[in-house]
Amino acid sequence: MTTTAHSKLSDYYDTIKLNPVRHDLSTSQRMRLHDRKRRNLLEYCLKLPVSMWDGARVLEFGPASGQNAAVLARWNAKLTLVEPLPYLMEELKRNFKSWDLADR
Repeated sequence: MTTTAHSKLSDYYDTIKLNPVRHDLSTSQRMRLHDRKRRNLLEYCLKLPVSMWDGARVLEFGPASGQNAAVLARWNAKLTLVEPLPYLMEELKRNFKSWDLADR
């Protein structure tokens, strides 16, 4: 019987440079669509009004490249994002800069 060592899932993603939760927000139209989807989930399904995020302090572990966090930033949340994978952290920084959210 052969045994193989299993690494953490994050190590696997790092090895293949995969972001498992990426959303295409390359245009303002796609950003608005994603915003509506997050609003639907949070406000209508989970009953968390969008107004509660205005000024809210949010700590997120593993935001990947930040597409979901960007929506909260657009709703004026104050974010602390902890991403352990360096290639995703770099993408996260680039994305927030390109969406004009770097100050969030």
